[in-house]
Amino acid sequence: MIAKIKNAICGAILAGGKSKRMGENKALLRLGEQTLIEHAVKILSCRITRPLIITNTHSDYSFLKLPVHYDIIKNIGPLGGIHTALTHCNASHCLILACDLPFISEHIINQLCTQDLDYDIIAVDIGNGAEPLCAVYGTKCLPEIKEQIEKGDYQVRKLFS
Repeated sequence: MIAKIKNAICGAILAGGKSKRMGENKALLRLGEQTLIEHAVKILSCRITRPLIITNTHSDYSFLKLPVHYDIIKNIGPLGGIHTALTHCNASHCLILACDLPFISEHIINQLCTQDLDYDIIAVDIGNGAEPLCAVYGTKCLPEIKEQIEKGDYQVRKLFS
């Protein structure tokens, strides 16, 4: 049985685009029968009806039939994606999931979505620190994110302090 959602939150998948390491758009790489982005949508669908797709490329995600938003500030990595997601979020909190985390389970998504939203950030810690790209961020984080971007510091983990 799935626990009731305590608070409505939106969801966003970070699909940054071409990976320097892989040489191509990692969101469109195949994981078995589906792409990484399709896997992320499937995992989020246990709690989020229509997640946002956040990207900094002109890749075609229309096959997903989901809202796509281009990074407001391009080429600054995941922090820019989180900034864009929170800007377009229609709730007080947004579950952020990077498309290239194929081993995230529905159980983890359920756990994140059923927490009381008393905190600005709720993240999973799997023993080596919090995972910033599978976490719930409050829109209250936006001023701190903007300040960090203005300073040229794009490290997502800095938000956790």
